[in-house]
Amino acid sequence: MSPWTGTALRAHSEDYNSSVVTLSPGPQDHGTHLICRVTLPNTGVTTEKSIRLNVSYAPQNLTISFLRGNLTELKYLRNGSSIQVREGDSLRLICVANGNPLAALSWTRGRPALSPSQPSGPGVLELPRVQREDEGELTCRARNPLGSLRVSLSLSVQSDRHGKPRGVADVVLVALVSTVIKILLLGLCLTVSL
Repeated sequence: MSPWTGTALRAHSEDYNSSVVTLSPGPQDHGTHLICRVTLPNTGVTTEKSIRLNVSYAPQNLTISFLRGNLTELKYLRNGSSIQVREGDSLRLICVANGNPLAALSWTRGRPALSPSQPSGPGVLELPRVQREDEGELTCRARNPLGSLRVSLSLSVQSDRHGKPRGVADVVLVALVSTVIKILLLGLCLTVSL
């Protein structure tokens, strides 16, 4: 029986009966244990030593999920995805990545970095009232000393003011145009009847 056990040992043709073992651990092996158990012949004395693997690796599995408006359903996005949000709605983008050491997460829109929403934690970008100027490409980047990874999405903002006057100036303009049209029609009717 091999003195070595642990999930990091793959079922290869390797002989693990030696006091020395060579392995190439991957991210999936981080935090697992490797155990060496030795029994002295003819004595029945057994001793074992367990070590926890600390595997360093670059960021991977970067995902973005989001909550929009009053919806509580979490939706996941792929790189290059686009989402549409109504102007004035809230939007919460959540960026998560694996990495050891832990990846630092940051958001950018075009070039400038965006500050993560402090109460929510790193990797969370909250837009409490989405405006037209929030439209564009948003990128989440995960970075640690071993590498970096990024995922981008396109944010499109829909105005719910289509077909509605936007302000006092628009209301005055509509009233003025309406009055001019009425005067022209009245003048046309008077000209035709003469």
